Amino acid sequence: MQNYDYVLVYADPSHHRSYRDALPDLDLRLTAAAEEFERRSDDPRSLAVIDVDLCDAAVAAGLKRLLRATNRVSPLIVVADRRNRAAQVRAKAIGASHVVATSLEAEALVRTLCSGTPPTPRYAPERKAFTVQTTARQAAGTLDTLFSNLLTGRRIDPDAVRESGTRIVEAIGSSGVGAWLASVRQHHTGTFQHCLLVTGLAIAFGRARRLRAADIQTLATGGLLHDIGKAKIPLAILDKPCGLDPDEFAVMKFHTVYGDSFLRDHTTVSPAIRSLVRHHHEYLDGSGYPDGLKGDAIPELTRMLTIADVMGALVEDRAYRKGLPAAEAYARIVAMAEAGKLDGALVRAFADVVKAMNA
Repeated sequence: MQNYDYVLVYADPSHHRSYRDALPDLDLRLTAAAEEFERRSDDPRSLAVIDVDLCDAAVAAGLKRLLRATNRVSPLIVVADRRNRAAQVRAKAIGASHVVATSLEAEALVRTLCSGTPPTPRYAPERKAFTVQTTARQAAGTLDTLFSNLLTGRRIDPDAVRESGTRIVEAIGSSGVGAWLASVRQHHTGTFQHCLLVTGLAIAFGRARRLRAADIQTLATGGLLHDIGKAKIPLAILDKPCGLDPDEFAVMKFHTVYGDSFLRDHTTVSPAIRSLVRHHHEYLDGSGYPDGLKGDAIPELTRMLTIADVMGALVEDRAYRKGLPAAEAYARIVAMAEAGKLDGALVRAFADVVKAMNA
């Protein structure tokens, strides 16, 4: 058995004693309280178990400081629901080396590490005919990293984002947008679900209009990045179980600016993608945000992503309402075009995507 200094964090308050009981043969020393954890153990195999709520920003920040202060070594394993965007992002922010969904996965990982066998990567790097479910899971992992990078100030890897976008293009091309939407709804929630839905719809829109491959790739990358600024929006607003009041909505509007500001220093991120991030809430009549752009000042790809974004928001379940059927959501989009907010010609072209959503 190799000697490791383990740290195990539960992203939600839970019972670590069951984990202690599951590993008696490994002879690992477990500590549960943060004050005990702060005292370095003489046993290099000690496994520190901390029950915290990473959805609480103050708790996550305190734990991050504690981990840095003790200079403990990896691996840092976090048990967090993969559908919980806040827990996933903050797990990355505190420096998690592994994020698993259950205590059973954590137990298996610890046993693997103790045996000295390198754990299997969560996402295989080789290019194959990716299934829709595998691609959605991989894309969610990319979103984990993107949101964490914005929170921690680390630069993004543009190649990794493009790769995720390419895989989604391939998955939708082989399985259809309907299968993509169904898989995303089944396995993801919240902001991550929205980003993946919008990305799929934007790609399907580009394919339906027979755009150049480069433009479809721009829509794919922009779809994944378009709401990255929400990483800086307080969770009390982002995950509020009812509609936002005017003051909260004013805060929410800043996500477009936060995302664009973060990407400004990334010279490999094109102006077209930054436009998608900053301007996907702009309307043709000038009533959108953050810049109140009108008409021709809004590029065509941005207009397309706006339509996909509106559709994604209308069809997805929210804590305070059920998502609309695709046909009803599309009727609302048509009404927005008739009111001068959305591009009428593009909205008519989007009808092909709506049909494919139920295919």
